Amino acid sequence: MGVMSLTTQRRRFLLVVALTVAPFSACMNCGPAPVPLTVEPATIPNGALTVPYSVQFTVAEGVEASFGLASGDLPNGLTLTAEGLLSGTPLTASTSRFTVRASGPMMRTGETAYELTISPFAITVAPTRLPDAIRGSGYTAQLSAAGGSPPYRYAITSGSLPAGLAMTMSGQVSGVPSASGAFTITVRGTDSFNRTGDSMIQLTVVEPAVTLTPTTLPPGTIGRNYLQTLVGSGGTEPYNFTITSGAVPDGLVLSPGGELSGRPTTAGVSNFTVQVVDNDMNSASIPLSIDVVAPAVLISPASFPPVTVGTPFDQPLSATGGTAPYTYRISSGTLPPGLALDGGLLGGTPTAVITTGIDITASDSMGAMGTRSFTIQIVGAVITLTPTMLPDASVGVPYSEQLSADGGTGPYLFTLTGALPAGLSLSASGLISGTPTTVMTSNFTVTAADIYSSTGQQQYVLVVQ
Repeated sequence: MGVMSLTTQRRRFLLVVALTVAPFSACMNCGPAPVPLTVEPATIPNGALTVPYSVQFTVAEGVEASFGLASGDLPNGLTLTAEGLLSGTPLTASTSRFTVRASGPMMRTGETAYELTISPFAITVAPTRLPDAIRGSGYTAQLSAAGGSPPYRYAITSGSLPAGLAMTMSGQVSGVPSASGAFTITVRGTDSFNRTGDSMIQLTVVEPAVTLTPTTLPPGTIGRNYLQTLVGSGGTEPYNFTITSGAVPDGLVLSPGGELSGRPTTAGVSNFTVQVVDNDMNSASIPLSIDVVAPAVLISPASFPPVTVGTPFDQPLSATGGTAPYTYRISSGTLPPGLALDGGLLGGTPTAVITTGIDITASDSMGAMGTRSFTIQIVGAVITLTPTMLPDASVGVPYSEQLSADGGTGPYLFTLTGALPAGLSLSASGLISGTPTTVMTSNFTVTAADIYSSTGQQQYVLVVQ
């Protein structure tokens, strides 16, 4: 038959095509696999029942992709868009496990598995225990809420706040509590979707802490006025002050109003405890002490001037620093002869030339003392003789010249050192007299001594012609 049939020709064409196309198809399957996409985030936050929820999925490679569930189920109430937004309001408390797939260009895909827990919804009010309040003092505290969508409103559903306190819708508790004790209230928090949650809140009102000041007292001085006021605070006036142990210094008293006053009479440290009680019988006690010292009694003058023997001496003494009247005594040493201390007057007429030291002590009316040392110098009188020159004498002619002394206390005793001209003599009363017998010139010294042995001298020259 020389000519192939039409059927035979078709079969040969199809075989050639098959042989040609088959190698090409096998080459297509042998190319590189597409690079997978990375779905982000790696984990997602948990949600709460009826609380709006939203998470945006993306791919790390930054290419456009569409998103969908590869496996599992989303929580009831949530949906996933092709743009990768997982959102909605959870309607069931549960834990869901699902896988999100991202599909991009060039047949690139990627998947990430997730676990999302929807917890039961609960609005809680905090703190469950408010800071303690002090009865009678201003108070402010703020409540807060969590678990819902702010803003929140607050209301007391059971119990009551202490008298004097109130709570606003914004959750602020404020006022001045007038009663102490422990209080429990139930506060309901309501969020912006009118979802509510109740919490028990505790508040304690304590009695005020009474304090007493000052905690230290200044020292006192014997015989001097003392005044220190104690002050109570932190409680309710009026306050009452008492001594609960020990004793205040002698001469001082503590009034119920806290005034410590008087004049201390005894030196030393006094220890005592003061208690203050307020109008509501709240109290506080503190230990106190007062050191009472003797005053610094100072005697004047600081020194005495030299005193001339035989000259009347009067020196008044005075004292300061203590409480008058003062008494004076010689506490050491001995006064010069002729002097005496009478009260506050040192006086008399000294009868001997002497230098001596004494201590005088002054005591005030409260027994405080002060001592000062003195040096008393009794000096001799300055005695001068007159005349300072004698008239000439003549042989055979009677001679008489009376010497006199001044500056001391008479009578004076006159004595001679040297020799008078022959025929003349010096009496004890200072009379030079007689009848010269020889022409001559005499040099001699006359000494005059008073009754206290003070002396004075004068040199003379007597010419006998």
